Amino acid sequence: MGKLKKQKEDLVKWEKELTEINSRIPVLKGNIAESQKELSALYKREEVLKERIRLGFLVFPEVTDHAIVRYLERVHNIDIGSVKDQILSPDVLTQIEILGPNGKFVNKDLHVIMRNNKVLTIYDPTDGHSGNNQQTSL
Repeated sequence: MGKLKKQKEDLVKWEKELTEINSRIPVLKGNIAESQKELSALYKREEVLKERIRLGFLVFPEVTDHAIVRYLERVHNIDIGSVKDQILSPDVLTQIEILGPNGKFVNKDLHVIMRNNKVLTIYDPTDGHSGNNQQTSL
């Protein structure tokens, strides 16, 4: 009879373990389904972000120099034609006639850097800007 008692104890133990397993399986299946949904959502979001980056949607908008000029002209009533005349003063125009359209030209206390008959930049030599990043013929 000892053998039957042992088998009965084993049977009760196995039935209890089976009940525990059967109660855990739906929970784990639910966790797996939830994890799969979350994983799927993450993969979709990853693809959306990659595409946005590829297309440049995440680049912060830029303001062009043209827009700035128009803003100064239209909102602050700055006469752009007058600014151009001040940059290409009679002194600078005389220097261009003598030296050609490329180089560094002095305009009062400012230097005007030109290349191919176009003003590229203007700087004040006393404020630490030397204009050395521009190729000049002077």
